[in-house]
Amino acid sequence: MKTNNILLVFLLLTLLISCSKVNETITPDPTKTMEELVVDINFDWSSSIKGEIVVNLTNPNNVSTDKEIINIINSYGTVVKRSVVQDTIARFNIELPQNAQYYVQFPVTGDEMLITSTDQMEMLLGSTLSESAKLKMAVESCTSCANPMVNSGGELPAINSGYTIIHQDNVPGWETT
Repeated sequence: MKTNNILLVFLLLTLLISCSKVNETITPDPTKTMEELVVDINFDWSSSIKGEIVVNLTNPNNVSTDKEIINIINSYGTVVKRSVVQDTIARFNIELPQNAQYYVQFPVTGDEMLITSTDQMEMLLGSTLSESAKLKMAVESCTSCANPMVNSGGELPAINSGYTIIHQDNVPGWETT
C-alpha cells in the first residue's frame, strides 16, 4: 500500500511538472507614468463637426447679400458664429458638437439650412422678409436698408469669447476720433 501511495504521489508530481508553463518572456510596458503617454497629435478627441463651411448663396430674387451678416445658430435661435457675405459666399471655421443641431441662417430672408457636415453648402434664398420682420431686422441691423451702413452693429470682427482691444483699421465701417 505504501508503494502505491508513493507511486501515486510520483505520478501526480510528474503530471504537475509536465503541465506547468514554460517561462514566457513578457515585454514590460515602457510607459511608467501618464506623463509618458504619447497620443498622436492628429487624434480627434471630440465628437463634432469640425472644419470650414463655405456657403454659396443662390439668389433668384436679387436680394441684397453683399456685406450682409450671415449666422450659424443653434436650435434655440441663438447666434453661435457670424460671418459676412462677400460675392454671394460666406465662410465659417467651425467646431460644433454633434449632439445638437445647428443651422446657417440668412437673416435678411429668414432662410435657414441644417448643417450636417463641413465643406460646401448651397443655400437658395427666398424673397425678403415681411414688413414687420423687416422692421425688427432694421432695428437689429441697418445693413438691409436702402443706404446700408457697413458693420452697423459692430459685429465684426467676431470675438467668440471674452473681450479684446482691436485697432480701428480692423473694424469695418467704424473709426475713432
